[in-house]
Amino acid sequence: MQTFKSQHINIPTYIDYMEDEQQAYLLMSYIAGETLTTALANASELQRLELIRAFGRFLRQLHTRETSSTHSSKDWLNKQLLQADHYIKQGWTSGSSELLNALSTKQPEPVPET
Repeated sequence: MQTFKSQHINIPTYIDYMEDEQQAYLLMSYIAGETLTTALANASELQRLELIRAFGRFLRQLHTRETSSTHSSKDWLNKQLLQADHYIKQGWTSGSSELLNALSTKQPEPVPET
């Protein structure tokens, strides 16, 4: 997702997504500024209400717009297959080139973003 500005709100750029057995990680660019949590903690009651409403409007706009992400699920899968190929060549896995070939030729269809 590219930086998206709406009512002076910046959205970080997506860099990568990784999972291990216990956690998932989303790597995004850093944008300096005050977090919504901090802004809410330091705001008056009326300011908090306006911040929450503005954030709600922003989320609605973000989730209803068309996306042209360059980081599709197919890109992610291809990256994982390349990494698996590297692991096989290095002897770091019990998987085989034949198994990787089978997985590469029978890839699932990409899932549309929500």
